[in-house]
Amino acid sequence: MPSRAARGLLATALLVVGLLLTEGPAAAGPRRDAPRPPAALVASAGQPAVAEPHQDPPPPTAPPGPSIGPTPQAPAITGDKNKLWAGGIAAVLIASVLLGRRRRKKRQADSG
Repeated sequence: MPSRAARGLLATALLVVGLLLTEGPAAAGPRRDAPRPPAALVASAGQPAVAEPHQDPPPPTAPPGPSIGPTPQAPAITGDKNKLWAGGIAAVLIASVLLGRRRRKKRQADSG
């Protein structure tokens, strides 16, 4: 049985990982895709909002040139690669757990 401090550390680590994976408190803030009012209509402290006269849009940019990079690969290849990485990481974690338990059993047998 882990000690009380180890359980507290584990609980804290799980909480931090959970917050990082769910974007934590930042997820409760304003959405990034939410529309924002134009800067011309935002009122400063104590002054009413005044719309500025219409401005011309910026001139259009040049169209993108030809692509000189390699052709994109099929998504199935990257999916297989991700599965291999996940399987390898899972194998390493399982091996570390099994070796840790084996080491702990040997220590208990030697001391008792």
